[in-house]
Amino acid sequence: RLRGREDLAERLDRPVLATVPPLTKWVRRRLIWRQRPRSSLVTLDQPNSPAAESYRTLRTRMARLASQLDINSVMVVSAGVGEGKSTTAANLAVVLAETGKDVLLVSADLRRPRVHQFFGLPNKSGLANLLADAAPPNRRAAPGAYPRQMASELWSVSPNLWVILSGPLPPHPSALMDSDAMRQFLKEQRDMFDFIVLDCPPALVVADAMALAPLADAVLVVADARESDRDDVSRLKEELEQVGGKIVGAVLNRSKQASTSSYYYEQQDN
Repeated sequence: RLRGREDLAERLDRPVLATVPPLTKWVRRRLIWRQRPRSSLVTLDQPNSPAAESYRTLRTRMARLASQLDINSVMVVSAGVGEGKSTTAANLAVVLAETGKDVLLVSADLRRPRVHQFFGLPNKSGLANLLADAAPPNRRAAPGAYPRQMASELWSVSPNLWVILSGPLPPHPSALMDSDAMRQFLKEQRDMFDFIVLDCPPALVVADAMALAPLADAVLVVADARESDRDDVSRLKEELEQVGGKIVGAVLNRSKQASTSSYYYEQQDN
C-alpha cells in the first residue's frame, strides 16, 4: 500500500495538492442525522469541517495552477475502484463555484456514475446522449441545434455550479470518450465555463479514462491512504503519460497526515 503523502508524490513525480482526513465520528453522525435523499457531500453538508477545508486547500492550489498553465478542464481519475475520485470531483466543483467562478461538473464515468446521487438527480439522459446524437464531422448540424440540446442536459445545482449527468450506458463508452464529438464538447464548454471538472472511471479498470486524458487540460490523480496500491499508482502515471495525459497533482483521501485540527470546527458548530 501507499506509504503516505510523500510516497504518492514520489511515485507520480507531482505534488500532493491536498490530503483529506477521514470523517470524524462527529461528522458522520451529523450527516446521518440529516437523512438526505442523496449521497453526502461534506462541502455542502458540513462546510466548516476539516475535510471541507481540505477541499478548499485543493481549490486554492488548483486555481493557482490553472492561472499558470491555462487550465480549463480538469480530469479527476484514480487507478482503481473506491478510491474517492467521484467524491473528490464533486467536492472540488462545489468549492470552485463558491468563489464565483462558473463551474461545470461532468459525469464522464458512463459505466458506474455517482454524480447524480450527490445531487439527488434522475440519471435518465446526459453526456452519453449529447455525444451519441452529435452530428458526424462530415455533416453540418442545423444552426442552433446543439446548443438547445446542451441546455436541456444542464442542471443548475447551486450558485455558479452546473452539472451534466452521464445518461444511459452506451454500447461503446471508450469510443465516445475519444470521439470528435467529445473534443467539440470540451471546446464549446471552454467558452462558457471557467472550470470544467470531469469525473472519470478508474483508469486501470477500463479504457475510457485513457481515451479522454489527452483531451483534458490537466489530470488530477486521487488515491486512498488505506486502499491504494503503490505499484498501481506508478503504472497509472506511466500509462497516462503514454497517451499524453498531463498530471498536475494528486489528492490523498482518508489520510491521517492531514494537518487540520477538527477541534476548532467542532466547537464552531456547537
